[in-house]
Amino acid sequence: FYNYITNNFRDGLFTNVTRVSLYDQRPFEYKFFLRIQISFQFMKKLTIKSRKAQKYKQFIKSNNNNQILPIIEYSNLTQLDLSNTHDDYLELFLFNTNISLPNNLHLCVNYQSLKRVTYYFTRYHCVKLAALYCDPLNQMVEYIKNYFPYTCICSTVDFRFIRKKSSHTCFNRYISATT
Repeated sequence: FYNYITNNFRDGLFTNVTRVSLYDQRPFEYKFFLRIQISFQFMKKLTIKSRKAQKYKQFIKSNNNNQILPIIEYSNLTQLDLSNTHDDYLELFLFNTNISLPNNLHLCVNYQSLKRVTYYFTRYHCVKLAALYCDPLNQMVEYIKNYFPYTCICSTVDFRFIRKKSSHTCFNRYISATT
């Protein structure tokens, strides 16, 4: 476990680290996530805590179609916690074509953030999610189900109890019953 990595992180190769958390008062930018990918190739769980908006977000968006940026691939990632982040990070991981996420990813997010960022965007990475963790579940609306058609919708409380190859409580029946 490598806890509270900041933007001042010195590169290195950490082959035994599978859980990483990022925290900083300054925003994390695209190039920083590339450094994290290289340093933690076997990372399974990533937690990001940053309420600061990204400074170079428009540059990344404008270059998405030109494909001049290297693709960031977190091939071993199974859990991504974005529940305490600015909306920019949710956009970066869900909608940026220069970040490749594996199938069956468990994502923990703030519901209001999810609602804001999915309002105008397409569903590029959304079909890859195995489970989506957000609260409160009773506020789920129809368009959230449309963005995540094959995803199990769960409470954020359940995110803490994910174990390797263990089952988790799914609330898809709850959501289907309320719509």
